[in-house]
Amino acid sequence: MSFEKFKGKRVLIAPYSPLTEKFAKYLKEKFDINSEIYIDSYKEGDKLIKPEDIKNYEIDAVFIFSPNHFDEIYKTIKKYADKNKIYKIDLNSKKEYIYFTHIDILTTKTKDKIAQVRNKNKKKFLKVLSKLLDLIKYKRKISIFIAEGFVDANIKHMYLYYIKNKKDAVLLTDNEEQYKELLKYNLPVVKLFSWRGYLYTALAKKIYLDHFILDYLDYVSNKQITIQLWHGIPIKPIRDRSKYNYNFVVSTSNFLNKEVFKKVFNAKKYLNYGYPRNDILLNKKVNELDLILSDKQIYKQVLENKRDGKTIIIYMPTFRENGFELFPLNFKKLNEEMQKTNAVFYVKLHPYVLDKYRDSIKEENYSNVIFYNTSGDVYPILKYVDILVTDYSSIMYDFLLLNRPMIFFNYDFEEYVEARKRDLGEDLLFDYYKFTPGPKVRTQSELVEEIDNVIRGKDDFKSNREKIKNLFFDFADENSAKRIFSLEKG
Repeated sequence: MSFEKFKGKRVLIAPYSPLTEKFAKYLKEKFDINSEIYIDSYKEGDKLIKPEDIKNYEIDAVFIFSPNHFDEIYKTIKKYADKNKIYKIDLNSKKEYIYFTHIDILTTKTKDKIAQVRNKNKKKFLKVLSKLLDLIKYKRKISIFIAEGFVDANIKHMYLYYIKNKKDAVLLTDNEEQYKELLKYNLPVVKLFSWRGYLYTALAKKIYLDHFILDYLDYVSNKQITIQLWHGIPIKPIRDRSKYNYNFVVSTSNFLNKEVFKKVFNAKKYLNYGYPRNDILLNKKVNELDLILSDKQIYKQVLENKRDGKTIIIYMPTFRENGFELFPLNFKKLNEEMQKTNAVFYVKLHPYVLDKYRDSIKEENYSNVIFYNTSGDVYPILKYVDILVTDYSSIMYDFLLLNRPMIFFNYDFEEYVEARKRDLGEDLLFDYYKFTPGPKVRTQSELVEEIDNVIRGKDDFKSNREKIKNLFFDFADENSAKRIFSLEKG
């Protein structure tokens, strides 16, 4: 699909973000299309206008490129621009830019409405069946594990604990790739939002989640037990999740339950049992099941590198809602530095981030910088990591259980905090500098210098790590899943 038809046309782009800046650059370089004005409801600047200002411009097209907020932006812009001049921008499977006309958008919306009706009928089915099973006093036995988008680590490891202990368990996911992998192992898995998925939900005694998925919870019986595992110890605020009342919310300490989870979740009981995903960090044995949904090739490579005496480093930055214009690392230079220090630098990015910078990263060209599957479970290799490099990600607190050095590459700290305040009305939960036990670096050269320091044996934060670990973990062992599993006796 070519943008040639827009050459010489007057074009506006919405919203203003690193994604749309990159798209504008593509239009200029490939088709000589100038698009210097952006439409944004929340941001201000010399080349930014509000949607209501569109009427002051003679335009031929408005391009909307926003993976997460298209519907909201489209609804607003449609008030001020001819709907036939509005185009939705997306990326195809080859990561090429494509556009959709107003008719395409309407067709998609119609299909979405049909799907919504079908899903509504399925939810009604779930609600009626759940109540019917209550009326006939059906004895529920099975436990289900809900994973929307992808199978996150807490759900995966709790589910596998059930499987290993030969308890009836079914995982529900809409991730096609992971669904197929689980089937290859003959594991009980059902497609989320399918009729079978809703059937298993109605039949379930216990319903495990580690994200907020209200679609299901609104339609289950209050006689079923819901267990929210969540997906990490946050330094970023959790949005209010108090609409639904769980039976159990699981965290890693009573301190965190009091200071964080009780303020955003409603539950009959808050447990300090720990996260199932962390058990593998402290468990000496790793079996074939533990490596499901992980990058097995990289796992094998990590073990070989450890045997060869190489330092294992992993970089896991948090996802930024506002992104960043340029990737903060020059991987070619970093690869050269890692070769000098006999280290291997693994990178696990958020899927959106890797998609955005895939061309510039060129991940296949590096010997000592290796990219990990973005949606894969990283915990099987995390236990072998010598140095964690991160910024605001909850992975830092899980890594405390290993009490190994961390480096905080917070190159955009002020901008990141300010953006969260401006766009989301949020501040960090804890004082960043008190609750991040490791050196802070802003540039690649500073990062490399700190890596060299750690490799030479420098570690000034060991006691700090231990102090925070004791606050954030009431149990520092490999028995989190076992403690949660004990709820089966209830």
